[in-house]
Amino acid sequence: MHIVLLILFLAIGNTSYAQNSVREQTLDRTYWKEITKDIDYSGVPDVKRKDKTKKDKRNQRNNYERYRQNMQRSATGAAIFKVLLILVLALLIAFIIFRLLGANLNFNTHKKVVASSSDINLDEIENNLQESELEGFIRQAISEGNFALAIRLYFLQAIKDLSLKKLIRWKRDKTNRDYQRELNGSTLYKDFQRITRIFERVWYGQNAFNREDFQKVEPLFLDFLKRLNRT
Repeated sequence: MHIVLLILFLAIGNTSYAQNSVREQTLDRTYWKEITKDIDYSGVPDVKRKDKTKKDKRNQRNNYERYRQNMQRSATGAAIFKVLLILVLALLIAFIIFRLLGANLNFNTHKKVVASSSDINLDEIENNLQESELEGFIRQAISEGNFALAIRLYFLQAIKDLSLKKLIRWKRDKTNRDYQRELNGSTLYKDFQRITRIFERVWYGQNAFNREDFQKVEPLFLDFLKRLNRT
């Protein structure tokens, strides 16, 4: 009997303890919610937020690095383009200057187009131009078929006669343009300019100059010399 009563007492005690534990747990949760409802957790470190911030910073650095590299490539490309542009402009200017002044170079500095069969010494003729008898040399060049040399000799004849007429001052290192300037204002200026262009085209040009070509331009030189002698 005593044992039964003891067991009953223990059972009642355990039941009461379990009920109290449940009430305490329920009370604890309710109480915790009540006392923590006004707490701001925004300042609490958030692992996900930190990870996101690091990722954003990393993306920002990567974007900046790409931007910096693009700017460097753009600057390099602009510098290369500028150098190429300057080079092209320099070549263009050099070509224009050559075209403008090339024809004005002293004809003695160019390669002489003289047939190998001819014994005509141009250096000797030019050194003693005013004393040289050019008519015989001209006929010799024509007979040998050296028509370019004949044109050169005709041009030297024109220079010689102009010098004898005191219309220009002969000097071997002068250019054809120098003589044209000295004739500026003269009635012979345009004709002299014309035969000068013909001579330079024939003597310095790379194209063949045959008998037919010679027969077309020879009258221009003869006419100029006749007009000069009548002056």
